[in-house]
Amino acid sequence: MAYSENFRLFTARMLCLALILFHLVYYALFPLEKGIMLSSIYVFFSLASKKNMILLQTIRKSRMIVMVLAFTTIELSFIPHLLSVAVTLAFILEAACCFPSKVKHRKSKTQKAHGEPTNTEQMKMLPHS
Repeated sequence: MAYSENFRLFTARMLCLALILFHLVYYALFPLEKGIMLSSIYVFFSLASKKNMILLQTIRKSRMIVMVLAFTTIELSFIPHLLSVAVTLAFILEAACCFPSKVKHRKSKTQKAHGEPTNTEQMKMLPHS
Protein backbone atom coordinates (compact mmCIF):
# COMPACT_ATOMS: atom_id res chain seq x y z
CA MET A 1 0.00 0.00 0.00
CA ALA A 2 2.88 2.36 0.69
CA TYR A 3 4.16 1.74 -2.82
CA SER A 4 1.04 3.24 -4.37
CA GLU A 5 1.15 6.82 -5.59
CA ASN A 6 -2.54 7.11 -4.73
CA PHE A 7 -1.74 6.35 -1.09
CA ARG A 8 0.91 9.07 -1.03
CA LEU A 9 -1.60 11.50 -2.58
CA PHE A 10 -4.11 10.42 0.06
CA THR A 11 -1.59 11.27 2.79
CA ALA A 12 -1.02 14.73 1.27
CA ARG A 13 -4.79 15.31 1.04
CA MET A 14 -5.29 14.25 4.66
CA LEU A 15 -2.68 16.81 5.68
CA CYS A 16 -4.60 19.45 3.74
CA LEU A 17 -7.89 18.48 5.39
CA ALA A 18 -6.37 18.49 8.86
CA LEU A 19 -4.90 21.94 8.29
CA ILE A 20 -8.18 23.33 6.94
CA LEU A 21 -10.03 21.96 9.98
CA PHE A 22 -7.42 23.45 12.32
CA HIS A 23 -7.67 26.83 10.60
CA LEU A 24 -11.46 26.87 10.84
CA VAL A 25 -11.45 26.06 14.55
CA TYR A 26 -8.55 28.40 15.33
CA TYR A 27 -10.15 31.29 13.43
CA ALA A 28 -13.42 30.71 15.30
CA LEU A 29 -11.58 30.97 18.62
CA PHE A 30 -9.14 33.77 17.74
CA PRO A 31 -10.53 35.83 14.83
CA LEU A 32 -8.03 38.71 15.19
CA GLU A 33 -4.93 36.54 14.99
CA LYS A 34 -2.52 37.73 12.28
CA GLY A 35 -0.45 34.55 12.08
CA ILE A 36 -3.29 32.59 10.56
CA MET A 37 -2.86 34.60 7.38
CA LEU A 38 0.74 33.38 7.06
CA SER A 39 -0.17 29.75 7.58
CA SER A 40 -3.09 30.04 5.15
CA ILE A 41 -0.56 30.44 2.34
CA TYR A 42 0.53 26.84 2.88
CA VAL A 43 -3.09 25.69 3.14
CA PHE A 44 -3.78 27.07 -0.33
CA PHE A 45 -0.56 25.49 -1.60
CA SER A 46 -1.49 22.12 -0.09
CA LEU A 47 -4.64 22.00 -2.21
CA ALA A 48 -2.36 21.14 -5.13
CA SER A 49 -1.75 17.58 -3.95
CA LYS A 50 1.01 16.63 -6.40
CA LYS A 51 3.17 19.61 -5.50
CA ASN A 52 2.48 19.04 -1.82
CA MET A 53 3.51 15.40 -2.23
CA ILE A 54 6.80 16.48 -3.84
CA LEU A 55 7.39 18.93 -0.97
CA LEU A 56 6.75 16.24 1.65
CA GLN A 57 9.11 13.83 -0.13
CA THR A 58 11.80 16.52 -0.24
CA ILE A 59 11.41 17.22 3.47
CA ARG A 60 11.54 13.50 4.27
CA LYS A 61 14.74 12.94 2.28
CA SER A 62 16.75 15.71 3.97
CA ARG A 63 17.51 15.36 7.65
CA MET A 64 18.78 18.96 7.72
CA ILE A 65 15.44 20.34 6.52
CA VAL A 66 13.63 18.30 9.18
CA MET A 67 15.90 19.67 11.92
CA VAL A 68 15.55 23.28 10.74
CA LEU A 69 11.77 22.99 10.55
CA ALA A 70 11.63 21.37 13.98
CA PHE A 71 13.64 24.14 15.65
CA THR A 72 11.68 26.81 13.76
CA THR A 73 8.43 25.24 14.97
CA ILE A 74 9.61 25.31 18.57
CA GLU A 75 10.77 28.91 18.31
CA LEU A 76 7.57 30.11 16.60
CA SER A 77 5.39 28.52 19.24
CA PHE A 78 6.73 31.00 21.82
CA ILE A 79 6.17 34.11 19.69
CA PRO A 80 2.76 35.72 20.22
CA HIS A 81 0.38 35.59 17.23
CA LEU A 82 2.47 32.94 15.45
CA LEU A 83 1.10 29.84 17.14
CA SER A 84 -0.93 28.94 14.06
CA VAL A 85 2.23 29.02 11.92
CA ALA A 86 3.97 26.77 14.45
CA VAL A 87 1.09 24.30 14.43
CA THR A 88 1.04 24.31 10.62
CA LEU A 89 4.77 23.52 10.55
CA ALA A 90 4.20 20.78 13.13
CA PHE A 91 1.51 19.23 10.91
CA ILE A 92 3.87 19.40 7.93
CA LEU A 93 6.70 17.74 9.89
CA GLU A 94 4.45 15.01 11.16
CA ALA A 95 3.09 14.27 7.70
CA ALA A 96 6.58 14.35 6.17
CA CYS A 97 8.01 11.95 8.75
CA CYS A 98 5.09 9.54 8.34
CA PHE A 99 5.07 9.94 4.56
CA PRO A 100 5.74 6.67 2.73
CA SER A 101 9.10 7.03 1.01
CA LYS A 102 9.44 3.69 -0.72
CA VAL A 103 8.79 3.52 -4.42
CA LYS A 104 8.34 0.11 -5.94
CA HIS A 105 9.88 -0.26 -9.38
CA ARG A 106 7.87 -2.68 -11.42
CA LYS A 107 9.50 -5.04 -13.86
CA SER A 108 8.35 -4.93 -17.43
CA LYS A 109 7.00 -8.05 -19.14
CA THR A 110 10.27 -8.63 -20.97
CA GLN A 111 12.27 -8.46 -17.75
CA LYS A 112 9.92 -10.99 -16.14
CA ALA A 113 10.21 -13.32 -19.14
CA HIS A 114 14.02 -13.08 -19.22
CA GLY A 115 14.51 -13.18 -15.46
CA GLU A 116 17.59 -14.53 -13.79
CA PRO A 117 17.64 -18.34 -13.46
CA THR A 118 17.56 -19.55 -9.90
CA ASN A 119 18.01 -23.26 -10.48
CA THR A 120 21.58 -24.55 -10.70
CA GLU A 121 20.64 -26.85 -13.59
CA GLN A 122 19.42 -23.88 -15.55
CA MET A 123 22.68 -22.10 -14.79
CA LYS A 124 24.68 -25.04 -16.23
CA MET A 125 22.63 -24.99 -19.44
CA LEU A 126 23.37 -21.33 -20.10
CA PRO A 127 26.12 -20.66 -22.65
CA HIS A 128 29.14 -19.09 -21.02
CA SER A 129 30.99 -16.42 -22.92
